[in-house]
Amino acid sequence: MSEVVTENRLKEIKRGFAAGLNRGDLGLHAEDVKRLISEIERFQQKDGLRTREHNILVQENRNLTATIA
Repeated sequence: MSEVVTENRLKEIKRGFAAGLNRGDLGLHAEDVKRLISEIERFQQKDGLRTREHNILVQENRNLTATIA
């Protein structure tokens, strides 16, 4: 995934997670998940929200960390 994520790609990722797909199904690498989590957390600090997509990304990151360890 490139440094700049288009709005359409973010919508595609959101729809994929809502449909129960995982990061691999969506073509996301570990670095992508970590970067997306950071972006979502930054927006949440601004909006004070915690979304289902964020929770899924955090769980994916935990799974990656457990797999690597």
